[in-house]
Amino acid sequence: MKKAILILSMLVAVNFAFAQEKSLVNVNGEYIIMVKPDEADINFMVSTNHKDLQEAKKTNDAIVSKAISYLKAQGIPEKDIRTTRVNVNPYNEYVKDGKPIPMFSAQQSITFDLKDLDKTATLLSGLIDLGVNNIQNVQFKSSKIEEIQNEARSHAMLDAKAKATILAKAIGQNIGAAYSINDNTSSNSYPRQPMMMAYKSADMAESGQEPIANGDIEVTARVSVAFLLQ
Repeated sequence: MKKAILILSMLVAVNFAFAQEKSLVNVNGEYIIMVKPDEADINFMVSTNHKDLQEAKKTNDAIVSKAISYLKAQGIPEKDIRTTRVNVNPYNEYVKDGKPIPMFSAQQSITFDLKDLDKTATLLSGLIDLGVNNIQNVQFKSSKIEEIQNEARSHAMLDAKAKATILAKAIGQNIGAAYSINDNTSSNSYPRQPMMMAYKSADMAESGQEPIANGDIEVTARVSVAFLLQ
């Protein structure tokens, strides 16, 4: 008897679930906004090789100190300059037909925030003149990224609604309220085209110019929305 009651209860629950099932149309919305960058994160590295460990680090530290002082003199606030990596490694330098020579490599990476992009080329040239031998990355960005992302999200929702309306209309129905909304927007923004921003001072000297192009930043918003069908 108890078993029969349990089975009956399960059947009632299943029927109730089917009755509660919603008729939905699921769509994706996307919107892209192109924006001019107004800031940049610039990362550079100073690397010094020497037979003596202390000499390698001492020389490297001196160049880094000059580079930081130069950035401050150019108006970069101290809070916007930070060390991201310090490394000292032993290695062997091989000479043709000779024994390996024990060497040491001292490296330090610095990142600073640049608010005035008009200074980009001048700052990089100045750093290289001081002995910085590797500009590792220049990442352009926008100070209004959050505002722009929210604008793109709004347009992405309208794009999703338009798609849902077209699909529902094709089968003689209308859309109702949104049943669920998922924001798939990435927190990152990207240059329109990939840029190789890492180069060494020798490459810059040979070319006679800095290969810098700000370009536009692509901000993309994506949403997934389920609308009720009417």
